[in-house]
Amino acid sequence: SLIPCDPSIVPQQDNAFDCGVYVCLFVDFIVRESALTFTPQQVTSMRYHIAHAIIKGSAPRWPKQDD
Repeated sequence: SLIPCDPSIVPQQDNAFDCGVYVCLFVDFIVRESALTFTPQQVTSMRYHIAHAIIKGSAPRWPKQDD
């Protein structure tokens, strides 16, 4: 089912190469039923979390943004 959201508060990608990271973050935040509170400035650190998870073979546990 679709999840309603206000487009004005959804984090926006500001370049042409972070789309995969954004997809991963959107999925993670939605699965946790958390608000999409990450910023473009945090995407680089999240990229390292994703890389670490791939190397370890386990899903990342993102730092919670809205707790």
